[in-house]
Amino acid sequence: MPLATMIVVLVAFIGSLLLVVQGLLQVPVAGSVPLLVAGAAVYLWAAAAIGMLLGTVARSMAQFALLVIVVIIPVIMLSGGISVALVMIALTPVLPKIEAALADTADERLLVKLLVTVVGITMLLGAPIAGFLVARIGVKRVLMAAGLVYDLGGTAGLYLDNLVPLLASRLIVGLAGGAIAATSMTLINSTFDAAGRAKWMGSHVAVATLGGLVLHPLAGALGEWGWRLPFALYALGLAYSALAAFGLDHGAHGAQPVPSAKKSGEACMHGFPAVLRSLPC
Repeated sequence: MPLATMIVVLVAFIGSLLLVVQGLLQVPVAGSVPLLVAGAAVYLWAAAAIGMLLGTVARSMAQFALLVIVVIIPVIMLSGGISVALVMIALTPVLPKIEAALADTADERLLVKLLVTVVGITMLLGAPIAGFLVARIGVKRVLMAAGLVYDLGGTAGLYLDNLVPLLASRLIVGLAGGAIAATSMTLINSTFDAAGRAKWMGSHVAVATLGGLVLHPLAGALGEWGWRLPFALYALGLAYSALAAFGLDHGAHGAQPVPSAKKSGEACMHGFPAVLRSLPC
């Protein structure tokens, strides 16, 4: 199963790179594409090995959650993107409570574990879908829609009492999270010149890392009051929609690079408050 998942992820990655990034969006890739694919394959193999190791060592859901906190979450934080980090880590502290509240059988306990891991599959689907839509309706509209879907799917845990629809809502969150991450990267790369991209990408990763450091303990603190409360953190999707609606002008509708990229990029994002400009918009 881990090998099959790794192959699916790698095929989706290659397809997104060739069909969406280079084909649809016509964004040039500097460097060697085969080397990039080889690096992705090594990363996926390592991630699958870590997952198998944690699943083998952990004897309970509580142990698995603790191992995820110290092993996987730092990698997610450093990968960049608050929406991505929140998708993966918000529920980790309350998995034992969700299992105690909703899981009565072995199959249901498996579904609880999938609440965290399954979102990775739909995030891979969300990224190329976002690229397809950006080329047709623009970055601004895609971000606004993805933020609303992220909010609706993420906060579903506040009222759902069955694991099957809860798992379905997690799939929706993964789609929206992948769309937000891919669209924000498209916005940065198609708007700024090389120096501007380096600056914004550095800020992007820095804010995502700090956000993960804040959001994970906050999710744990909310989980002390009840397993449903961490789902409220997904209301962050409304912030994405608001930032896209009021922080991007009408020049952000296209995905193609523009002349005088640095100047136009600053104008494109004129409405973003200075502190929030590093968010994955």
